[in-house]
Amino acid sequence: MDSVNAISIEKMIADFEVIRLVKAALTPFEVNEETLCLDDIKEQAHTGSFVACDYTLDYFMDLYMPHIGGRGAKTKSPTYYEDSIQEEIERLMDEFEDNRPELDADTKARVRTVLLKSGLPADILDRIEAM
Repeated sequence: MDSVNAISIEKMIADFEVIRLVKAALTPFEVNEETLCLDDIKEQAHTGSFVACDYTLDYFMDLYMPHIGGRGAKTKSPTYYEDSIQEEIERLMDEFEDNRPELDADTKARVRTVLLKSGLPADILDRIEAM
């Protein structure tokens, strides 16, 4: 597709989730003597459990948690995935309301002109502006 006029909000929310996951996966982490914590590795090597180590609690607090879907979805309601997308839409709309961009009248008019030229109906633009 070569136009943003042919997308859905649900698809956009799923795309945002993929972007968050890729960013989390590509975030570099520091590797040095302190972060390797070889002493804990030697101490815990026989049990294989690093979960309760102080090191783990200090360095692994930033876990990726999906905003939509997630683990155990099969054990939840049949509409769990759709419900989680709706919850994410509501969360993003709340965030938008708290951080609404301020556009001057000239910028709004230029954006409106571009969107109208792209084929977006004026009534939809009116509804968006009324939000």
